[in-house]
Amino acid sequence: MNIDPTEKERIDPLIARFLNHTASSDEIKTIEEWVNQNNVHKRYFSSLKNNFAIASMFADNMETEGQHKTNASIKGIPLRRFLYYAAAVLVIGIISYSLASYIQMGETSRLTTLIVPRGQHAELLLSDGTKVWVNAESQFSYPSVFRGNKREVILKGEAFFKVKSDPTHPFIVHANQLSVMAVGTQFDVSAYPCDKTIRVFLKKGKLHVYPNAQPERQMVLLASQSAIYNVDKHILEAGELSNPEAWKDGHITVNMEQFSDIVRQLERVYSVDITVQNPKLDTLVLSGDFNANDPIETVLEAMSVGHVYRYKIDGKKIVIY
Repeated sequence: MNIDPTEKERIDPLIARFLNHTASSDEIKTIEEWVNQNNVHKRYFSSLKNNFAIASMFADNMETEGQHKTNASIKGIPLRRFLYYAAAVLVIGIISYSLASYIQMGETSRLTTLIVPRGQHAELLLSDGTKVWVNAESQFSYPSVFRGNKREVILKGEAFFKVKSDPTHPFIVHANQLSVMAVGTQFDVSAYPCDKTIRVFLKKGKLHVYPNAQPERQMVLLASQSAIYNVDKHILEAGELSNPEAWKDGHITVNMEQFSDIVRQLERVYSVDITVQNPKLDTLVLSGDFNANDPIETVLEAMSVGHVYRYKIDGKKIVIY
């Protein structure tokens, strides 16, 4: 594309900061105006956004220029390698965002979607100072800057929140059929689309939990309390969860959980596919604490103590029988 080298030198860092959501309001306006000048500019931006090489380019900018930093990091994988992996394997990368949509819908509709693959978890700092840990196989959508009288985010999967206190701007997590509202507190939400329950655990502070379809059925949680919502039966009730946020510290903690639910956790942590062929395990309930840094064989052996099952591993595929 016929972009003048001097122009590229000027606009590339702005685009990088825009997609990393560190651009200022003036820089955002500059990019909008530049993209809308002609079709060459539009095609140039589109090629950057759609080609996985942009991930590597952004990483280069952030590593060499210092000023281009992202507030998201991936546990266990250097940022440059993860950006390349995310773009190449997940296609849309860890940040899925359309400039065209932003221009059409306006700044209030602008969201970033962080996608965390199996076997990893991410940490990020939101614009209000809230810290978020996002678990494996999860999607977390949030605005670059919170506006209005509420701070709203969307979660598909699991995340632990350390919300920056702001009594005038409640922090709301929309998680499938459930919403969680806080002012300043620490809590864990597990809302994987494939799970039959949505689980909320409050570590510190105060929390309001309510079904989206019936907000009047609000439940208030205090420190160390938890709530469980049955997706099929649409029932919200108090629960008992033990240290559910242990995953962010490298642990797999289960407390009287169905074997099938534990299997899904192992798939997320170890990035494997597990097939259970033993029908006796359908009703098996287990408790335990395992180190996620241990090989999966170690966890499977520990879980099998006192129970009759065997397993075989073929690369990323495991069969339990």
